[in-house]
Amino acid sequence: RRLPLNGRQRLQFNGSLTIDPLDKSSDAGLYSCEARGQNGLSARQSLQLNILGMNNQRLNYNQPSFE
Repeated sequence: RRLPLNGRQRLQFNGSLTIDPLDKSSDAGLYSCEARGQNGLSARQSLQLNILGMNNQRLNYNQPSFE
């Protein structure tokens, strides 16, 4: 699924994703990032987000480079 347009998720220019504030019931799950180049090649990486506690309700994840 695509990120919802609710203002809590922000995709930064450097590729990092910020979710603020976190919602344990709706934000946990599988996240994927796909990049496509002008040459038609694509790369994809995924991660499973498990929210164990709600002490710090902000997530900032920097996607590793596809290089």
